Amino acid sequence: MWFEHRFEVVGHVPFPIDMLRYDSCFPATVQDSKAITESLEGPRSSMKTVALVCLTHKTDWRPAADRWRACGWTIRLHSKQKTPSLPER
Repeated sequence: MWFEHRFEVVGHVPFPIDMLRYDSCFPATVQDSKAITESLEGPRSSMKTVALVCLTHKTDWRPAADRWRACGWTIRLHSKQKTPSLPER
């Protein structure tokens, strides 16, 4: 069974791209992808909110809050839901 964990991060630019790999997550929408891109190109003082998704078999998965904080970003909210069956690898 798969679980979809959704969370938002808020912080100053630039967005810490490596956190996508570290938390095995991806932008929730095209707009979130654009916000990440803009954060890398935009003024260093603007705040951004980015929604992210992690698909995992773990029911107790949590984003790495301490690591996000170390990058200057905070986790604003986190939710979990079961997802329709996904093909196994």
